[in-house]
Parts: sequence; structure tokens; C-alpha cells
Amino acid sequence: MIYIAALLLAGLCEVVGVIFLNNMAKAKGVKKAASFIFLVATFASSLSLLSYSMNVIAMSVAYAIWTGIGAVGAVFVGVFFNHEKLSPKKCFYLFLIIFSVIMLKII
Repeated sequence: MIYIAALLLAGLCEVVGVIFLNNMAKAKGVKKAASFIFLVATFASSLSLLSYSMNVIAMSVAYAIWTGIGAVGAVFVGVFFNHEKLSPKKCFYLFLIIFSVIMLKII
């Protein structure tokens, strides 16, 4: 159970890293440097937790779940922070990502 929690936390750290990446793209000066430091810290945490979870979860499943969380999270970051539109096509493909991740864990 702790390995699954680590994997989910790794995905969350990846999404937080995407938020800092988004902030870094828009910031200048000290804010840009601070965003970069947080970006590196969150991605390093994410990769460390992913590596820890792969002690029990198969690499192919763990990486797919981690990537799926990151992809879905990145879309929501775009929607909430950049006011991107969430079209029905985008929702459908997000559903496919989530469905695929669930099926990978089941099989």
C-alpha cells in the first residue's frame, strides 16, 4: 500500500512541477529562478518516489501510471492556470488515458 501511495505522490509531485514550469515560463528575474529551484525539487521528488514505488510495482505499470497522472494533471494545470478550453475531444482522450492506466493496473 505504501508503494502505491508513493506512486500517487510521485504523480502529484510531477503535476506540481508542471505548475512551477508554467510559472517559470511567465516569470522574470528572481521569481523565475525560484520557480526553477522548486521545479527541480518537485521533479527530483517525483522521480525518487517513482523509483521507490518500482521496488514492488512493475516498471511498465508504475511508469504508465506516473505518466498518466502527469498527463492528466498537465491538462488540468492548463485549464485552471492558463484558461485553456476543455473540449469534448480533450475530455474523451483524457478518459482514454485514465481508462488505460486503470486497465494496466488490473491486468
